[in-house]
Amino acid sequence: MFPPQARCPGCRGTAVTRITGLSRVPVHSVLLLPSAREAKTFPRGNLVLGYCSHCGLVSNYRYDASLQHYGSRCEESQGYSGTFAAFQRELALRLVDRYALRRKRILEIGCGKGDFLSLLCELGDNDGVGFDPAFIPDRLRTPRKGRARFIQDFYSEKYAGMEADFICCQMTLEHIHPVADFVTSLRKAIGANTETLVFIQVPDAVRILRACAFEDIYYEHCSYFTSASLRNVFTVNGFAVIDATSEFEGQYITLTAKPAIGSRKADWYDPGEIGTLALGFETRVRNRMERWRSFIGSVGLHGRRAVLCGSGSKAVSFLTGLNVDQEVHSVVDVNPHRHGSFVAGTGHAIISPEQLADVDPDVVIVMNAVYCGEIHDMLARMGLKPRILHL
Repeated sequence: MFPPQARCPGCRGTAVTRITGLSRVPVHSVLLLPSAREAKTFPRGNLVLGYCSHCGLVSNYRYDASLQHYGSRCEESQGYSGTFAAFQRELALRLVDRYALRRKRILEIGCGKGDFLSLLCELGDNDGVGFDPAFIPDRLRTPRKGRARFIQDFYSEKYAGMEADFICCQMTLEHIHPVADFVTSLRKAIGANTETLVFIQVPDAVRILRACAFEDIYYEHCSYFTSASLRNVFTVNGFAVIDATSEFEGQYITLTAKPAIGSRKADWYDPGEIGTLALGFETRVRNRMERWRSFIGSVGLHGRRAVLCGSGSKAVSFLTGLNVDQEVHSVVDVNPHRHGSFVAGTGHAIISPEQLADVDPDVVIVMNAVYCGEIHDMLARMGLKPRILHL
């Protein structure tokens, strides 16, 4: 049920309309689960997406942060993929060059295992500090230049005294429900240093709605931004936007801003395409889910073996959304830290690429089309010739 008089966490308005809902969604997608039993009985929550026609933000209005516990069991790293590692390095180089990040102080909110912060420190000989309760000291890659240190905690007002020339928040803001409150507190923490730059990267909600990408809707992501709604929440809460781009083949949007004196009202905002895409989204996405459910069922009926490539959040949403069980044999991932664990909700085993030779799949379903070239080459080197599909 959509909550009555729902208030948008981006603009605090009440012009909110329900888009779609999913029940019994695993509350975490990237926790390492050591047994199929634990994975199948993993805690679940409800998801009800609403769209604010005033600011354009899409949020989960049934989100309950108390159900989630971020820590060392979170394994979100994507850098074991050559494709993703190249993207991260190119982005870091661009940021260092564009904003002259050399011998500067960098602070990262939601740094994960510290890979991106280490890159920024190394490429610009910078000093950095990263915050993330999921950081693991033993995984630290010490930069050849610069210095990076990490705090296993959420960034909050108690760290407001830390000064920085560049604040990075990459793939983290979508995990925060009260986004306006967060941006306001960030502006307050920066204080009078109006030269501090803030860099944000989040998934693009327009792409998700346009493609009916149910695999990109999951409990951990409680806020879904368009470029316009991301601009809006920063503009009305004390920042001046200086740059916004589309990255990773249109999957991510980025924003760079600096503190402003005063703020603007939200009445200038034009939600654009997302308002149209929100209409009828539930029907369109369920039709797409049914097509995938029918295809996977037909694979099993014909005695063929299917595996998924990519065991992260997309795989969890794909498998639990379709209620797939034995129709998919297993899930493969290049991240060695995920091998031997199991997918939340369904209990599918996560295997290494080397184990594919024993599985000998007939069909490989790639969870993200960006990685198709890399996966095709990997399968070819192993002498495997399955049919390759992608979401």
